[in-house]
Amino acid sequence: MRLFPGRRRLPIPSTPAFHLLLLAVTAVTTTIVPFGSSWGLLSDRTLSESLLDPRVWRIGASFSIPLLAILGTHELGHMIACRRYGLPATYPYFIPAPLGIGTFGAIIKIRAPITSRKTLFDVGAAGPLAGFAVAVPVAVWGIAISRVTTAVPSGDYLDFGEPLLFRLVERLVHPGMGPGSELALSPLGFAGWFGLFVTALNLLPLAQLDGGHVLYAVAGGTQRTIGFALFLVLVGLAFFWPGWIVWVIVVLLMGIAHPPTADAAERLDGKRRLLAVACLLVFVVSFTPVPVRFVSPSPHPKPVKTYRL
Repeated sequence: MRLFPGRRRLPIPSTPAFHLLLLAVTAVTTTIVPFGSSWGLLSDRTLSESLLDPRVWRIGASFSIPLLAILGTHELGHMIACRRYGLPATYPYFIPAPLGIGTFGAIIKIRAPITSRKTLFDVGAAGPLAGFAVAVPVAVWGIAISRVTTAVPSGDYLDFGEPLLFRLVERLVHPGMGPGSELALSPLGFAGWFGLFVTALNLLPLAQLDGGHVLYAVAGGTQRTIGFALFLVLVGLAFFWPGWIVWVIVVLLMGIAHPPTADAAERLDGKRRLLAVACLLVFVVSFTPVPVRFVSPSPHPKPVKTYRL
């Protein structure tokens, strides 16, 4: 979500047909692209053979549909909040990708500056809270239908970090899991995992991310000092997971200090401050310091609990 316009750029179409086209293309890429490295249905077969296999579309759709529902609900939350305050905002732009999970996410464009801290808070918080409301049942359902196994991985694999919410749901749904067991997470479960991951990324209390909007709306001018301290924490996290380097660069490009609103002295009411605490709690239960790591088993591997496709 982009709230504060910067330099003028080439105009991007905003007709309903263009938004639907991006959604359709992203639906295809998020259904097909992840299979190459994760589910393995495309191995030893040509692309045309795989595309004609109903299993590819059935299993892929169990990942892509809930994922797009989470991303779309997030952006619709921003859009509806904008409409409430009369701010001109586009429909969500879904961004297809030829790698990874098949998408770089979704955004909306707001074509007017936000002058009120209360409006900034409402617009910034609406997206992640709406997306989280969809990601939670997706994650619960996905974990519930996932398979528990004690098999030790024989080759290289990706180990996905466990957000606090995942750990809590896992203990409720699969109470018998021990230190030597792992959860072979279903595609639906991965959609929930990515939904929580995206929510946590957006709620990073930095720059012009959703969390940065919320922090500025709450803290006002002191956001700059708090933001610099949190930026140093983000730099420290990059030593544990290189992927955070990307977000360090993103924050630097955006600027650590949040652009001020016209009424910088405005204060939030008690209701919004409670919602700010809710945003913080959502961030805590969705965040993981090391989201993904590549594991190469030792010659004498020990059973570990991890999430694998």
